[in-house]
Amino acid sequence: MSISYVKSYLHAVCAAVVACALTCGSAHAQSTTTSGFAIDRFEPAGGGSEWFSLESLDFRGHLRPAAGLSADLALDPVVIYDRAGNKVTSLVSHQATLHADVALVLWSRLRLDVNAPAVVWHDGTAGMVGGMSYEPPSGQPLGDIRLGVDVRLLGKARDAITVALGGQVFLPTGHQGAFTSDGSARLWPRLSVAGEAGLFVWAARVGYHYRPTYKCGCDLTPGSEVTGGLAVGVRALPTMLVGAELYAATPATSAGFAKPVASPIELLMGVHLAVSPDWSVGVGAAPGTDGPGSPSWRFVASVQYYPAFTPRVVAPAPAVPTLPVPAPPPKPRRAPAPPAPPPPPPVPPPPPPPPPPPPDRDGDGIVDSEDACPDTAGPRNEDPARSGCPVARIENGQIRIREQVKFKTDSAVILKESNYILSSVVKLLVENPEIKKLRVEGHTDTQGKPKYNKKLSERRAASVVKWLVKAGISRRRLKSAGFGQERPLANNQTEDGRKENRRVEFHIVDGPGGER
Repeated sequence: MSISYVKSYLHAVCAAVVACALTCGSAHAQSTTTSGFAIDRFEPAGGGSEWFSLESLDFRGHLRPAAGLSADLALDPVVIYDRAGNKVTSLVSHQATLHADVALVLWSRLRLDVNAPAVVWHDGTAGMVGGMSYEPPSGQPLGDIRLGVDVRLLGKARDAITVALGGQVFLPTGHQGAFTSDGSARLWPRLSVAGEAGLFVWAARVGYHYRPTYKCGCDLTPGSEVTGGLAVGVRALPTMLVGAELYAATPATSAGFAKPVASPIELLMGVHLAVSPDWSVGVGAAPGTDGPGSPSWRFVASVQYYPAFTPRVVAPAPAVPTLPVPAPPPKPRRAPAPPAPPPPPPVPPPPPPPPPPPPDRDGDGIVDSEDACPDTAGPRNEDPARSGCPVARIENGQIRIREQVKFKTDSAVILKESNYILSSVVKLLVENPEIKKLRVEGHTDTQGKPKYNKKLSERRAASVVKWLVKAGISRRRLKSAGFGQERPLANNQTEDGRKENRRVEFHIVDGPGGER
């Protein structure tokens, strides 16, 4: 019940109290103490869900455990009004509950779940309406222990749609005086669906909450209900889910079905963050509406352990080769007597030893005298200045490339023929994590205006950085700069010189041989 639990609902309760007094004996009409019920409308999802209350239906794995602890604080969940609509008292002004949950996934299809709630703080003020006495919460902190089972019917985790059927049984381990139990077992069968589409994540649920009622009707127990829920969210980051969860209930009787005063609705806005592959935390808040057990505000926090799913790969057994059966050896034949051996020829003098091979320090098959990079292995090239040099190598504080990165004319678009050069730079960065910062520089010749050339060189350097990041290099290890025609390597008066000046360079800023 919210702060507006409310005028019409308690007015109806008061009328029922009067009728009860007539049917249950006049002695009770003067002062009757009512029993409480389980008022907490926040029911945590089973272990392994990414939502607070709805189910994400991640049933991957076998013998995959989950454990979590969630806390919710409800403000004014039960408020008494008189028949004129004036607030009499907050029967329950605060209720703070801890929910401990453990679960186990079996065969990628079945989940078993146990949840134990405990009230760590509750208070309120007694009140009386129409001769009916209402006592504030008291008694043991333990609530109704929940046993749950869910079976995946179709789809799997993170599909566009996954469907599961399940149910929960609430054992009457709580205490009516503490407003943590109805005093008897409850049953909640429900159908759950969930799915993902790109960054969009959603879940929904419909169920029937069987809550036993009492013949006299002299208590606040809301009775059996039809329940529903909907959650929508967005993965703002791969490790962050931001979204809203709406959950509601309405009496199963025709008299109260879909009536706002008896149908609590809460809209829980929350953020869930994976702090490691196995651990996640979440916080959220929800305003309440009319209806029994819905507070004016609810605040929720959770922490959950759910081991990251790693599919088990079974390697195929190696094939056993079938060896051919050898043919039986032929029967030996009597050989004729060998002829007399000829006299041995004269023994020639031994040949002179071969000259030692020319030196090849890097062992790439190109002798040092023909190797432009004698200390680093590389393929042979028709250009003597590049023969024996790798596509990319670390030298004198730079990653030097054998050929220039080529772009479309007057553009920052990288031509596909240069992909293998940039792939070699990626390979060096992966193999040398000690290179913590690399500056990609763009340079041009003197054709065109200096200001335009500088902008073009900046765009080309940024385009190379974008290519490297897309290939898997962390953006934190890279930065770009353009120098236009300010740093020529050759004479810009010749075509060969201008071609050499149109280049991209990779300078190590932080790392072996770097600038710092």
